[in-house]
Amino acid sequence: MSVDGYIAGTNGEFDWIVNDPTIDFGELFAQFDTFLLGRKTYELTLQPGNPGFPTGSRAFVFSRTLPDHVPGFSVVREVSRNSVESIRSRAAKDL
Repeated sequence: MSVDGYIAGTNGEFDWIVNDPTIDFGELFAQFDTFLLGRKTYELTLQPGNPGFPTGSRAFVFSRTLPDHVPGFSVVREVSRNSVESIRSRAAKDL
């Protein structure tokens, strides 16, 4: 995450993230059972070639503009400590 609280740069770019072929994303993602995303990151996950989330995990997208029902995701309207704590309380692994 960038210092301003976003994963992307001011123009929506994410080219500052280094593509490191030595990273085992399957192993990395296995540490988590719950994923929190903003709308723009959610849209990136829909692009062809993205591996998706581990089986059995839950993914939440924080958005005021998406419809209430998005396949594979739970839409959360309120970005707050309470909404995140509610999600965290149901997680067995890291978020």
